[in-house]
Amino acid sequence: MAGYTRNDTANNIADGNVINAAPLDGEFNAIEAAFNVSSGHTHDGSTTGDGGPISKLGPSAQLEQTSSALTPSSNNAIDLGTSSAEFKDLYLNGVAYIDKLTVAASNGGTDGVGSHLEPTATATYNLGSSTYAFNTAFVTALNVRKNDAPVVTLTNLSTDMTATEIVGSIIWESLDTQQSGVDLAQIDAVVVDSLDDAGDDQVKLTFKTGNAESLTLAMTLQSDDIIAADDVALQSDASVLSFGADNDVTLTHVHDTGLLLNSTMAIQFNDASQFINAPNATTLDINATDEVEVNATLMDVNANLDVSGTYTGGGLMTTGGNIVIPDAGQIGSASDTNAITISSGGVVAITATTANTDATDGALTVAGGASVAADLSVGDDLRLASDGSILSFGTDGEVSLTHVHNTGLQVTGNMVMMGTSSAAGSIQFREDTDNGTNAVTLIGPASTADITLTLPSTAGTLALTTDIASSGISSGNVATFGSGVVDNDFLRIDGTTVEGRSASEVLSDIGAITASSTDTLTNKSLTAPILTGSSSAAGSILFKEDTDNGTNAVTLIGPESTADVTVTLPNQATTLAGLAIAQEYSKAQNFDATTVTSSSNVLAWDVSANQVTSVTTSETISSITHSNQVDGGVYVLRIIQGGTAYAIGGWASTFEFASGSTPSVSGINSEHILVFLSDGTRLLEIGRSTNLAA
Repeated sequence: MAGYTRNDTANNIADGNVINAAPLDGEFNAIEAAFNVSSGHTHDGSTTGDGGPISKLGPSAQLEQTSSALTPSSNNAIDLGTSSAEFKDLYLNGVAYIDKLTVAASNGGTDGVGSHLEPTATATYNLGSSTYAFNTAFVTALNVRKNDAPVVTLTNLSTDMTATEIVGSIIWESLDTQQSGVDLAQIDAVVVDSLDDAGDDQVKLTFKTGNAESLTLAMTLQSDDIIAADDVALQSDASVLSFGADNDVTLTHVHDTGLLLNSTMAIQFNDASQFINAPNATTLDINATDEVEVNATLMDVNANLDVSGTYTGGGLMTTGGNIVIPDAGQIGSASDTNAITISSGGVVAITATTANTDATDGALTVAGGASVAADLSVGDDLRLASDGSILSFGTDGEVSLTHVHNTGLQVTGNMVMMGTSSAAGSIQFREDTDNGTNAVTLIGPASTADITLTLPSTAGTLALTTDIASSGISSGNVATFGSGVVDNDFLRIDGTTVEGRSASEVLSDIGAITASSTDTLTNKSLTAPILTGSSSAAGSILFKEDTDNGTNAVTLIGPESTADVTVTLPNQATTLAGLAIAQEYSKAQNFDATTVTSSSNVLAWDVSANQVTSVTTSETISSITHSNQVDGGVYVLRIIQGGTAYAIGGWASTFEFASGSTPSVSGINSEHILVFLSDGTRLLEIGRSTNLAA
């Protein structure tokens, strides 16, 4: 055998010999040398005596080695290792052709795939097949690469899928140590209706987020629709939401402002005939086929209104300007649309023909007074339907006809009866309206000059021409004139002498008329009367309910004064207020608003003359004082700052401000209102409104 040389050449190791240790040691050493790694026996056929290469192994030569392969003696007959005796590592530099490969599940250590698993060529080999597919793939990243259109296909092998079944899912799962295996998001392909050969099959994609305890549907893609379950946010300034195949309609975000609809596009409601759009850069149109309804407590329109149709209002219409209707336009009610017509020249016509019977009916009723600046024509009766009514004439009403209840008409001023060119003026007195035979006519005689006839001032009967003696007028047949006569011309009879006298001459003849404290004037008119009291009492007027009622009189007393005092009564019917009487006003009352100014940086506020006042600053005010206040008086000061904000301070110590806080009244174009209550000495602040827009 190559590599072994017998050491006992003397044949000491033989039958019958005493065998010492040395020859045995020598033989053992020679055998050891023969199996030396580098110099021992090779059994590869390269050295004489070593023998040929070993090509077959196994008890029945099941494994055969050739120069190019290590093969089993028959196909699919022997294993490489066993389940209990496994090989350690397998190193192959070529291709492994394996009909079936089972890899132990990973235990995080030695089992499983411990390196890259990749094909020898790109986009050539499959992982699984259409017949045999892997069940679950656990990867940390999935990168699908292909020269053109890489595809990830999820195939459901079910052959009979019905509505609501899930074709496939993509699930995002958390392996957090606190919630291992919790689903955080999921995309499902869900059958909308049964998948069959009839066509029109639909599958939708549903997107869910949350966790395994509560995955919430966020969005659905179905056909060409996107359905959001809740909010949709475009979280970038100027983001655009486009509509249409060519993006012809867009909504653009305008930063901190709102949404912009492009061009002249419209937002439609219900159908295409109802929409809102902007036909140009300055016009906004709201279009409806029938009605636009706005429900609110207040609609504020800061613009002109151009209404081409019919206006119908269910409540009060208040306008701060004019109401203009078209020429010959009409104003009316629902039942009488043309009750009032106004022509192009401003002529107003009332079309109703309702008859008038009293002051509350007719075609036109006026609750208050009415004024006509020019002529007034009445086509039928003119009725003053109140006792004591007055028909006045002249710019100051110096001539009037006054109705006296159940008596007649009373004329104030002169009455002139104008006749015609052939007849003098006349007055006819009838006993009754249906009595045409017993009328008494007073006729003005024909004359070339004015004639004045003065009637007597006392009851009596007029004298006729037949009553005057042929010898002429004398004191015996002329009535006596009393002091009450105050008409234009008068006759004075002195014995048998008769002479004409003017009104002033008559007054001079009569002298002053003095009424004593016991005289009573009933239904008399007094012009500029003067009531003179005594040295110890002022003049007074006593108003009694009746002449025999002495307990309920109302006395108007002139106060004691060192100078004349003028009291002006109201110019319309009302009730005077009493200082010591609790009363309720039926109209708003107010103090006359005044203005005060500062001088040399000092504002001196006389609150008695300026209870409600304002000051417009024109200089710095460093001192503010007040005077003439009364206990219980309320005073208002309004401070107005214009384009220059002047410093204001130096309030007198008798101003007491709430919480001791002096008001700040600075700021350009601002107003500040302070309200005070006086205790007789100080002004105590009870109200404050500052920094109002001027």
